[in-house]
Amino acid sequence: MPSADFKTQTANFTFSDHYGISKVAPDKEHLQQILYQYVPMNGSYIYAHAFPTEQCILNPWHSDILGFNEPVFDINRLIEMVHPCDVEKAWRLSAKALDYISTSKRSPEHFVYRITYRMRAKGHQYIRILRETRPLTFDGQGKLISSVSYITDISRLGHPGEVKSWLTFADQIINITQEDCPLLSKREREVLHYLAGGYSSKSIAHLLNISKLTVDKHRANMLSKANVNNTSELITYAIDQGLL
Repeated sequence: MPSADFKTQTANFTFSDHYGISKVAPDKEHLQQILYQYVPMNGSYIYAHAFPTEQCILNPWHSDILGFNEPVFDINRLIEMVHPCDVEKAWRLSAKALDYISTSKRSPEHFVYRITYRMRAKGHQYIRILRETRPLTFDGQGKLISSVSYITDISRLGHPGEVKSWLTFADQIINITQEDCPLLSKREREVLHYLAGGYSSKSIAHLLNISKLTVDKHRANMLSKANVNNTSELITYAIDQGLL
């Protein structure tokens, strides 16, 4: 994957001030002991994130795909390695997932959060990664203190500019990417689904029991909202946004 010009991110993309995050400082030695239990798969990078202090602790068995191996580092070290075109969306999706976790009636101890984006790796090349995050410790009020994350290079799967995320509980999978995209209405998404399947406006009208004129209006609205010129570009946009 080609490299890109890197500019330091100036916005705050951390979560220490989120209402679902504890103010209790974690025991660093305890986190290090927990991390010894996590053995990375080939090419994985594992670290614990202590949210109140914004410090990360590196798993001793990590790979070197990111090109550094400091045992303790600030979370901004990783944030600055996210591709400039991906960082804002990755943060927004992660913030929405944290909102779900903090307000859900489900037990937060068993969530898994997955997100894909690009990071600058060893050799200053950008790779597409999958980050899987699970909770490690909570305070007495059930607020999150720390998590453990796996970073895996998935560049071989293509779609380098895709930023997608999912939040999984024991009984539910939430597509955060779709939840974050109120751009299209429910009916417009239905029309989009059929367009991606190769259906004509006339066929879609029949399937949805609406007029062809209404279908054409939905198509025009979607082109305008997505700022694209034709159906092919619209479908490409929808795939990139995780809508298809």
